[in-house]
Amino acid sequence: MKFCPKCGAKVLVPEAKFCMECGFNLDNLKTLTNDREISDMSSVLNIDKQNDANLEMELQVCREYAERGYTLAKEKYVEMQQTLEDERQKLLAADKEQSQMSRLQNTKLIEEQKQGWERLANRISKINEDIEMLHERQKDFSIIIYGRTMAGKSTLMEILTHGNGASIGKGAQRTTLDVRDYYWNGLRITDVPGVCSFGGAEDDRLAFEAARSADLILFLLTDDAPQAGEAECLAQLRSLGKPVLGIINVKMAFDMNRRDLSLKKLRRLLEDTERIETICQQFKSFAKNYEQDWQDIEFVSTHLNAAFVAQPERGNDEDVFAASNFAQVERFILDKVRTDGKFLRIKNFVDIAAVPICQIVKELYAHAGNSLIGSKVWASKAEELMAWRETFIERIQKRSDEFAEHINKIIENEMEKFVDENYENKKAGEDWEKKVNSLNLPQKFNAFLQEVADECDKKRKELSDELTQELKYHYSGSTDFAVEMGDTTPYAKYAWHIASNALMFVPGIGWAARIGIGVGGALLGMLFNNKEDNIRENKKKLHDALVEGTNPMIEKMHNDLVRTINEQILEEGVNGFYRTLEDMENLLVNLGTAQSEIATVLCKKYKSLNIELLKETITYTKASAFVSSVDNIARIPGQYFLLVSENCKLDCLNASILLGENFQVKKVKNNYHLVSDLIGDEITPKYFQEYDEDGNISMEAKIYLADKSANTTLWSMAEQIIENPIIMEG
Repeated sequence: MKFCPKCGAKVLVPEAKFCMECGFNLDNLKTLTNDREISDMSSVLNIDKQNDANLEMELQVCREYAERGYTLAKEKYVEMQQTLEDERQKLLAADKEQSQMSRLQNTKLIEEQKQGWERLANRISKINEDIEMLHERQKDFSIIIYGRTMAGKSTLMEILTHGNGASIGKGAQRTTLDVRDYYWNGLRITDVPGVCSFGGAEDDRLAFEAARSADLILFLLTDDAPQAGEAECLAQLRSLGKPVLGIINVKMAFDMNRRDLSLKKLRRLLEDTERIETICQQFKSFAKNYEQDWQDIEFVSTHLNAAFVAQPERGNDEDVFAASNFAQVERFILDKVRTDGKFLRIKNFVDIAAVPICQIVKELYAHAGNSLIGSKVWASKAEELMAWRETFIERIQKRSDEFAEHINKIIENEMEKFVDENYENKKAGEDWEKKVNSLNLPQKFNAFLQEVADECDKKRKELSDELTQELKYHYSGSTDFAVEMGDTTPYAKYAWHIASNALMFVPGIGWAARIGIGVGGALLGMLFNNKEDNIRENKKKLHDALVEGTNPMIEKMHNDLVRTINEQILEEGVNGFYRTLEDMENLLVNLGTAQSEIATVLCKKYKSLNIELLKETITYTKASAFVSSVDNIARIPGQYFLLVSENCKLDCLNASILLGENFQVKKVKNNYHLVSDLIGDEITPKYFQEYDEDGNISMEAKIYLADKSANTTLWSMAEQIIENPIIMEG
C-alpha cells in the first residue's frame, strides 16, 4: 500500500498524479512511500504534513467528550424522570377526585388529560432511548450528508470513498433508498435518502431520523434555484440543534472529451463568488419563514462531477480535480471537526435531551394557558346561567300562579254549570268525575310543564352552543372540547320525565265516591217546606261537596307541578347544568395548574441542562471568558441562546458560531422587563383560584396576558424566562 508524503493518505492507484485527500502533486516524486511516517521526505519537500495520527488523536478526544456528554444527559434524564414521577402521583390523586364527578367521568377533557400524561411519559422515555442509542454509536464522529434528490449526495460519497460510481443516479429517479454508512478519515459519513422527492415522504422521514443522531450535517445545495422544500428540511434540522456546513454543487455538464473548454468554464463559474453568495443569501432568506436565522451557516462551492471524473481511478487529472475545489470541501469538513469536534460531541448529547424537553415545555405551557383561560369561559357561562335562573324563577312563579288561577276558574265555571244541572242527580259524583276528566286537566298541566322545560332547555342549548364556539375560539381548534355533560338532550329528557309522571296529575282514587256520598246525603234531606229553598240548599250542599272533593285534587296537581319544576327542571336541569359548568371550571383550573407546574419543573431541569452547555461553551472559547453568575437562561436549540447575567465576559459572536445559534447576553435582571422586550409588549398577571369549604384559597395558578403576538420562538423563550404560560389577550 502506498501513501501520500504530505498527508499520509492512501494512494490507491500507483500512477496517480495527485493525492485525493490533500491535492498534493505526486509527479514530483519518483516513488511513493510504503510508510505513513515519512517525516524525512516531508522535511526535504518542505511539506506541512497533516498526519492521520493527529486526526485520530483528535477523534479519540472527541470520544472522551462524548462520554462526558452522555453522563451529563443521562444524569439530567434521571432527574427529570424522578420529578415527573412525583408529579404523576399528584395527578393520580387529582384524577381520583375528578372521577367522583359523575357528570364528568366520560368527558373528552378528562380522557385527554389521561392520554396526555401517557404521551408525556412516552416522550420522556423516548429521550432515554435516544441517549442510549447515541451512546452505543459514540465511538464514531457522525456526519450526515443531507440534500434533495439528485443534488449530488451520492457523488460526494463516491468521491470521499473512491467508489466506482455505482450509487450515482442516472436520472430523476430516487437512487439512495436507504441509510448507508461509510468511513472517511476515521469519520462515519452517512448517506441518507434524498429529500423533497415526489412521493418521498418515507425517504424524508428516514433522512430526518438518521439526522437526529448526527454530530454534524453536510447540507448539499445546487446552484440552480434553491427550493422551498429544501429550506423546510434545513429548518427541521436546525430545530434539532444540529450544526450545519453547507456545500453548493455547481451544476455544469463537464465533458472530458472537451476538457480544456469545460475546465475554463468551470473555473469561471467557481470564481464567480458574487453569484454563489447571492444564491446562498437567497436560500438563507427562507429562514425567516421558520423564525430562524441561517447567517451563521458557512457554504463552500464545488463541482462534484468534475472531482469524480478526475479521480485517479478515472481521469487521473490533477488540474480538473484542483478546479473542482473539492480539496477545499475536504479541508472545510476536517477543519470543523478539528476545531469544534469535541464541543459538538457534548452538544449532541445535550441536544438529544434538550430538543424534546424544550418542545414539551412549550406545549405544556400552551395547554396550561388554554386550560386556565378555558376555565374562565365555563365560569362566565355559569354566572350567566345563575343570573338567568333568578329571572327564570320569577317568571315561572308568576306563570305558575296565573296557570293555577286559570285552572281554578275553569273548575269554578264548570262546577256552577254542573250544580245547576245535577242538584237532584244521585250519581252526581260519577258524572262530575266524567266532567273533570273531559277537561283534560293532566294534559293542561303537562303542556304547561313542557313549556317551562322547553324554556329551560332553550337556555341550556343556547349556553352550550355559545360555550362550544367560545372554546373553539380560545383553543384555536387545537383541541375538541365538546360540551359533554351526561344526558342533557334537550326536550326529550323533560318530555320523558313529564310522560312518566303524568299519573301525578290524575285525580286520586275515591275522590268522586266521596262526592257521591255527600250528594246523596244532601238530597235525602228535605229541610225546608219551600221547594226553592230546598233546591237552593241542595245546590249549596252539592257545591260544597264538589269543592271538598275537587280542591284537594287540584291542590295536589298544582303541588306536583311545582315539585316537578323544582326537582326536575330547576334542580336537575338548571342547577345540574350549573354544577357541571362549575365542575368543568374547577377541573380546568386543576388541569391547567398541573400542566403549568409540570412545565415549570421541566423548564428548570431544561435550564440546568443548558447551563452545563454554557459551561462547556465558556471552556471551549477563549481562556479569558467567564460568567460570574447565571441570573436566568432561555434557549431554543438551533436558534437562540439567551443568557441573563450581570457579569459576563464572553465573545457572543464566537459563541454563536460554536453553538450554531444566536447567542446573546442581557443584563436586565427584571424578568418582566426582559419578557416585555422579547415579545414587544407589557405582560399582566392573571390569577386563577379555587377555594375550600371554609372559603380559603386551596389552589392558585397564574398566567400572563399580552396584547401583541411575537413570533413563537421569542414567545417560548419569554415563557422560559418567566416560568409561566403567556397567553395573547383577546
